[in-house]
Amino acid sequence: MRNSEDLEKLRRSDPVLRKRVEKLLSAELERAKEIVRKRLKDVDNLAKEIMKRELLTGDEVREVLARSGPAGG
Repeated sequence: MRNSEDLEKLRRSDPVLRKRVEKLLSAELERAKEIVRKRLKDVDNLAKEIMKRELLTGDEVREVLARSGPAGG
């Protein structure tokens, strides 16, 4: 495999691979949704800061999260 086009051709031509990829992506999407649900307060706080400043550095993100309290706080 040399590039994403090769991978896409393989994915389209192999139904077993396609099904495995779709299953993995679906599971990871559900995992991501659960993380957001558990950390909704953090997501809201970050969204508010982004609306105020438009851009946050990594340090600023960590600062906002620290003010939110423990993970999911």
